[in-house]
Amino acid sequence: KGIYMGGNSIDAEKIEGEDDDIAFIEDSSGELSLQGIITDFTSTSSFSVNQIPVQLDTSDIPPALLAQLALGLEIEVEGEIQNGVLVADEIELRDGELEYQAIIKGKYPATNEIGLGLPDTVGEIRMTVDNSSQLEDETNSLPLIFDQLGVGEEVKVQALLDATNAKKVVTLKRRDIEKYEFSGMVTAYVQGVSVTIDGLLLELEGGAASYDFAGNGVVVDQTIMEVEDELKDESFESIEIKD
Repeated sequence: KGIYMGGNSIDAEKIEGEDDDIAFIEDSSGELSLQGIITDFTSTSSFSVNQIPVQLDTSDIPPALLAQLALGLEIEVEGEIQNGVLVADEIELRDGELEYQAIIKGKYPATNEIGLGLPDTVGEIRMTVDNSSQLEDETNSLPLIFDQLGVGEEVKVQALLDATNAKKVVTLKRRDIEKYEFSGMVTAYVQGVSVTIDGLLLELEGGAASYDFAGNGVVVDQTIMEVEDELKDESFESIEIKD
């Protein structure tokens, strides 16, 4: 641990400023990550996070993600320090970003939408793919287009809500996933029987009490839940109310 005072070299796994909100984490490759609020915004390539100046290489950043950058947004950037500036080539949103590890259950060319879900679960979570979405086949690192996506394929997706609260894909990676994982709004709930999350119906085996909630605090169209299925058998080892 040490205090960040600017400059080009930092030899520590974690560097915190006097304010605990300002902290760098160093990964195994030596790159630094900084998480915090955008406190100054000049452009999508030049801004500050927790008062630390950041220069972002936007060449490989999905346009849909860049379009979200603004003052007050919580993000995480990764790169290296050069002359007191964090020169970053990776960025992730920490506000409003939705993440899914699931399969493609439906594909709708007329509206450029896909539906994400699980193999034996009723329903799907619909979202739009447009020209700003970044699609990739991670098995061979080649880019994809919408027409190449197939129903039944496993994918990892990052999405955002647009101005109408519709979901839009930011990045989609076709890959073998280790577990099913997603979060979303409770759109229907039958206590002890089932919970529907953004249109995806989950049966509560053993009732809600077998998970981390028992119906208390579950409000339709208000409660956000996180789901994990580590065995990919739809037994849902974890269904939690998101804080």
